[in-house]
Amino acid sequence: MTTENREPTFDELLNAEEDRVDAYQFQPGETVAGKVVMISGDTVFIDYGGKAEAWAELEQFKDESGEAKVAPGDAVELKMLEMTRSGMHLGLHFTVGAAGGVGMLKNAHEASALVTGNVVGINKGGFEVEFSGTRAFCPFSQMDIAYVEDTSVFLGTTQEFKVIEFDSSGRRIVVSRRAVLEEERAKKAEETRARLEIGADFDGAVVRLTEFGAFVDFGGIEGMVHVSQISRKQVANPGEVLKIGDKVRVRVVKLEKDAKGKERIGLSMRELEPDPWQQELPFQEGDRIQGVVRRLETFGAFVEIAPGVDGLVHVSEIAREHVAHPKDKLAPDQTVEVEVIEIDIERRRVGLSIKRTLPLPPKPETPVSDEKSEMRAGNVIRRRKAEDGKAAEAPAALADGAPAVASSDFWKEAEEAETAVQAKAEKTDNLLTPRIGLVLKGIVRTIKPYGVFIDLPQCGARASGLLHNSELQGGDAAAKALKDGQELDVEIIRIDEKGRVSLSQQSLVTRREREEVEHYMKKTGGDAKLGGRLGDLLKNVKLDKK
Repeated sequence: MTTENREPTFDELLNAEEDRVDAYQFQPGETVAGKVVMISGDTVFIDYGGKAEAWAELEQFKDESGEAKVAPGDAVELKMLEMTRSGMHLGLHFTVGAAGGVGMLKNAHEASALVTGNVVGINKGGFEVEFSGTRAFCPFSQMDIAYVEDTSVFLGTTQEFKVIEFDSSGRRIVVSRRAVLEEERAKKAEETRARLEIGADFDGAVVRLTEFGAFVDFGGIEGMVHVSQISRKQVANPGEVLKIGDKVRVRVVKLEKDAKGKERIGLSMRELEPDPWQQELPFQEGDRIQGVVRRLETFGAFVEIAPGVDGLVHVSEIAREHVAHPKDKLAPDQTVEVEVIEIDIERRRVGLSIKRTLPLPPKPETPVSDEKSEMRAGNVIRRRKAEDGKAAEAPAALADGAPAVASSDFWKEAEEAETAVQAKAEKTDNLLTPRIGLVLKGIVRTIKPYGVFIDLPQCGARASGLLHNSELQGGDAAAKALKDGQELDVEIIRIDEKGRVSLSQQSLVTRREREEVEHYMKKTGGDAKLGGRLGDLLKNVKLDKK
């Protein structure tokens, strides 16, 4: 016969019996761990390692529908209620019996066990709690973890308590519900920490509100939802949308410790809301809608036009007249009408205009003047009144193409007039037409390894160009120091067949150097038409580097 199949000897059986737990070592209220071995009728029999099996009522394991949630083999933890002829009586909750109430509360205090009592009264300092005829006192501070503002909500309810004070006479008995909640919270916290990580979602409750956020208890752990993470819609104060006790669902977005090693958990409700950019936007280009100014920058105003969607009104699109800074015309929280002029889903950007919603100014009446001007393509013809009242006309081109002789003042005036007409032709609704040599103020939009994409609002809401690193003053190192929204002076140096614009800062440096050299040449009586001599001249001229 093998060792595995042999029958145990009498001595082995006797020793095993002696090793079993004595049921009388347990006190009422103590936790007993065991395994369900059988269910018979309305009774559940549990092996806890003692000489006899313990028992409990099946009713305690039934759910709201009356279905039993326990089966043979299940591990259970129950409270020791009392010793009976049938063995140790166990239960989910330790409740004071009808007889010996004071004695049972004493046992519960010594065993640090839970007891169930009814809140029957409120006095100046706390609650009166009755345990089968025996009354105890629960201070207000011991009824809940948080401050109890309305004490009447507990009156007439049945709660679980721990006996935290019990004098020998049994006349002073103090109980605490807070101690029970803190124990439960600690157990939940262990379970929560097992799956606590960035991106995990939890159900919780608001326990405290401040100006900068809401503190939420989720599974025995507390974290903070910053005001910016409460909703995709702008929230100025957490109290506007939340109150203490609200049930919320949160996502963990930050796990860190402060300088003292205290745990700090950042939560978000905003991330659990639908992303408006992944749905159909409630507006399209050309629509006129209402929005609220949320932020002012030097280059424009950000306006909330839908929950979670802000659009930019560039400073050039705020008014028909020149605006130095958005704050001169707008203020935070101001409601404005805007026109949607561009939607870029990929970059999550919306271009807006207030100016286009404003009425056009009345056309000024043309004043009657004695002086008349006339211009045509090619040479300039200008008519003006002579001293005798007759019109004097500047000569046009001769038949062979050579210009007629005229005074320098006349041609200077003609060139100024032609420049003004050209500048006027370049503008459409106060916007400049892109052309090579045009100097503009651009706004950094996107920074790439090879260069910077620059918005050109002076040419329109959709106008932009590429400032390659080779054309950037300072090169690659300067590109790393740039920031989104930064303003730069740039010059258009190329426009390809597809209308793509190339920009440069280096050309502005060359332009400035040329102007300084020309100024120097004029001052010294040299030839102002430099042509290919610029390089030679720069060798001999000490420039003022700005």
